[in-house]
Amino acid sequence: MIGLEQLIKANSSFLLKSAANGDGLSKNPKHHIAIVTCMDTRLVELLESALGIKRGEAVVIKTAGTSTDGNFGTILRSLVIAIYALDVEEIVVVGHEDCGVTQISPSMLKQKMQKRGIDKRHIRKFEEEAIAWLDKVHNSEEEVKKLVDALRKTTIIPRNVPIHGLMIHPDTGKVSPLSDG
Repeated sequence: MIGLEQLIKANSSFLLKSAANGDGLSKNPKHHIAIVTCMDTRLVELLESALGIKRGEAVVIKTAGTSTDGNFGTILRSLVIAIYALDVEEIVVVGHEDCGVTQISPSMLKQKMQKRGIDKRHIRKFEEEAIAWLDKVHNSEEEVKKLVDALRKTTIIPRNVPIHGLMIHPDTGKVSPLSDG
C-alpha cells in the first residue's frame, strides 16, 4: 500500500525532474470545456489522452458513477463554478462501460461500513442521503443520458452551453457518442 511518506517522496522526485514547475497555466481551461466523469481508476490519464485533452485544457469533475442520483448537487455546483468563474462554454458527460457503481448494492456497502467500525446511526443518516441512489443505478449509458437531460433542464446553466454525452471503454479508450448537445 502506498502511504503519505511515499507520496511526498514521489513529489520531491517529480519536482526535481519536472518541467511543469511554474509553467504559468491559467485556472481557466484553454478549451473552455468541462468534463463530468466517473472516479474509476482505469480512467486516470486514459480519458484525457483518449479525448486529446492536456493539462490546463479542460475542467475535469470526477464523481462516483456518472449519475443524477446521489451526486447531482455536487456536479451542478462544480459546473456553475466552471461556467461562471472559469469561462467554460461546453460540457461533456462521459460514462464508462463496466462501472463499479452499477455493481454495488446498498446492503453490501452498509455491511462493509459496519465492518470498518461505522456506527449504525451514522450509516442510517448516510443511507437516507446517499446509499439509496445505488439501487437506482444499473446501466451506465442510461445514467449518462439522464444526467445530460437533467443538466439541460437546469435553469442555471445557460441554454447556449452545449451538453454532450459519451461512453468510454475503460480498457481500450474507445469513445462512443450518446448525445450531441
